[in-house]
Parts: sequence; C-alpha cells; structure tokens
Amino acid sequence: MHTGALSQKAQSLSDALLSLLATVEAHLDFSEEIGELDPDALSPRLESLIEQLDALLKDAHAGRMLREGVRVAIIGRPNVGKSSLLNALLGEERAIVTNIPGTTRDTIEESFHIEGVPIVILDTAGLRESHDVVEQIGIERARRAAEQANLILFVYDLNAPDKEADMRLLASLPIETPKVIVGNKADLAGEASADLLLSEGQGGSLRVSALTGAGLDSLKHAILETLQIQNIGEETPLLTHQRHIHAVQEAREHLVHAREALHQRVPPDLLAVALRSAWLALGEITGENADEALINRIFQDFCIGK
Repeated sequence: MHTGALSQKAQSLSDALLSLLATVEAHLDFSEEIGELDPDALSPRLESLIEQLDALLKDAHAGRMLREGVRVAIIGRPNVGKSSLLNALLGEERAIVTNIPGTTRDTIEESFHIEGVPIVILDTAGLRESHDVVEQIGIERARRAAEQANLILFVYDLNAPDKEADMRLLASLPIETPKVIVGNKADLAGEASADLLLSEGQGGSLRVSALTGAGLDSLKHAILETLQIQNIGEETPLLTHQRHIHAVQEAREHLVHAREALHQRVPPDLLAVALRSAWLALGEITGENADEALINRIFQDFCIGK
C-alpha cells in the first residue's frame, strides 16, 4: 500500500531531521563537552532532507489522482465515435451509439482501471454550434468537463474530409491540460489517410478503432504515460491527503529557513527553532511531537554524561 510506504518514508525523514536537530541542540547545551557547532558539516544533511521533501511534493499530484481517480474527458465534434470509444474502453455498452450527430446530450461518467490505476472517464456531448437548448446545455457541460479533467482524449474521425473544424476545436481547449489525440475509425481509413492532427498532442497521438478494438491497448498506455503515473508501484511513497501535503510543505518551508540561517551563520538557537518547527510539521504524519524523543536522541547520539 502507498500509505505504508509513505509512513516509512515520513518516519525516515523524521529520524534524519531529529538527528540533525539533536546535533544542534547538543552543541547549544553541551558545547564545553563536545565543542562548537560546525555549520559546514550540517549543510549536506539539510540539503538531502529538502531534496527528499521536494520529491514527495513532486509526486503529490499523482497521489491525489490515484486516491480520487484520474479524470479523463473524451472531447470531440459530434459523430466522431466518442461514445463508441467509451464503450470500448469499458468493455461494455454504457453509452447510446447512433449515427445521428448530437445523440449524447449529457455527460456520462463511468469508472474503470488501467493497470490498477483508477480512471473516471467522461463521455461528453459533441462540441458544435447548436440552437437546440438541451444540446447547448450538454455542450456547456462538455466544456466544463474539459476544464476540470486531468487529461483530455481529443477524438476526431480519421475519415472526415475536412479537419479544420477539429483543429479549431482542439485549439479552443485548455492549453495546460495534457491531451492525447485519438484518430478514430481506423478500420475505415487507409494508412495513407490524412492525419493532420496526429502531431498536435502534448501527450501523444494515435490511431484507434473503437469498433474493432485496434489501438486500445496503446491508448491505455498513452493515458498512463502522459500523466506520468505508469511506473508508480505500491512501494512508492505518495501524499494522498491534503493535510499530509500541507505538513510536508510546511516542513520544507522551515528547512529552507534553516538553510538560510546556516548560510548566514546566525546563532545556533535560531537554527534549532527552524529545525524543530520542521520536525513538528512532519509529526502530523508520524505522530511524533514529544520533547522526550529529542532528549533521548541527544543522549543516544552524543553519549552526554557517560
């Protein structure tokens, strides 16, 4: 479980931070016995802790997606095969499929897994100009789904003679949201068919057939690869709760202050305050916050009084 991996990682960081704090506190309280504090000796240990916290925060987005489900919106013009693609990915008929443009008028939300990763996939109304009030509501919901998605599957018909409308629609979607461009109905298209959009996707582009299933495995792989979560295993420590993310962010902020204090050669007691604050912040995850642990660590590491 990722939770167990996070607990182990947080405990490891807390132990290293407690050791660093104990070093500073020991030199403050027992300088006559163990000598003055050497700031240069502390710097590599402090930098290592900051780097490890940065790595945890970098994967936090993936952690939230794994906990809540990756939101994938299927977006495209009417009648390009969006509902057929949804059914193909789910392996069952969940969306109504007809040859009539505008059949899907509301957002359909379903869940499935790709290699253990929870996916919340949304089939949306085809985006086009429409005077139908109900269809306009569906189109607005499709736009909103695109804005809220972690990933957009932009679907177009490989056989459509004019792809300029597809290009305009693609350009209107949120720039910051990763996209996989899906040329559908490959079973009807020759290899030499014009694929004007296949070079437009930040997250890759591919040809599929929702009817025959051709290319679906590649599409599933592209979804995970684009989101950079395909190599996250059970042993990877992931921050999946907002309070844990906040705790790590707070700990990192205090460590950055400690680094500045170290470089500026401020009094060690101010350095100790920053380190103690960072350690207490991590205690939100580990449950450690007692002064007794610090005292025991000082005597353990420095054999004071022995």
